[in-house]
Amino acid sequence: IRTALLSPLVIAATFGPARAQTIVEMSALKCGDYLESPPDRQEQFAAWMNGYFNAERNMPMVDIKRFASNKKKVEKYCRSHKKDNLMNVIRKVAI
Repeated sequence: IRTALLSPLVIAATFGPARAQTIVEMSALKCGDYLESPPDRQEQFAAWMNGYFNAERNMPMVDIKRFASNKKKVEKYCRSHKKDNLMNVIRKVAI
């Protein structure tokens, strides 16, 4: 009986209050948004974009060197084109 009563408390304590989530409309990102983001957020954006475009090309693998090279190309382009749409820039300079 004790186990049956404690189980819901353990489960409730495990999940606790919901944490705030950030939702980003990736297709609306501009180069400036990307460049002004903290480094960890930039990595998340870059990884998501890499996966998105690889899936679009039916490439189920990650080429780490190509990823790093493309990320640098996009960042260089974005520095002088901050109002450009990030996904369009990636299509233009990194694919």
